[in-house]
Amino acid sequence: MAREQFKALTRLIPVLYGVVIVVTLILVSAFHKSAPNALAVICTLILLSVVATRLVYWVQARSRNEAIPQAELEQQMKLVGVIGPFLSLSFSVIGLMLLQYGDLAQQALAIISI
Repeated sequence: MAREQFKALTRLIPVLYGVVIVVTLILVSAFHKSAPNALAVICTLILLSVVATRLVYWVQARSRNEAIPQAELEQQMKLVGVIGPFLSLSFSVIGLMLLQYGDLAQQALAIISI
């Protein structure tokens, strides 16, 4: 059962991370002139590096699903439950912090991206 769940995640998580990367890059491009670089660029790049690392893992895991030991499967499933909420909260906090630096269009974009 865990292996089938893991297999489903190898199809869904890369798509999710791809959407997160695109939306975050759009948000950074909208705020890079009006918000401080530490917030608009550096913090988001740090989070995007985590997302990119996880994206690479999940894409590679798709091709080696059957070869992954059961212990690693279980560890990665637990990690999804930790990293997912952490990244969601982190991107939401950055989006909320960016609100104060934008005009109405930028604020709308930040709200939509959150």
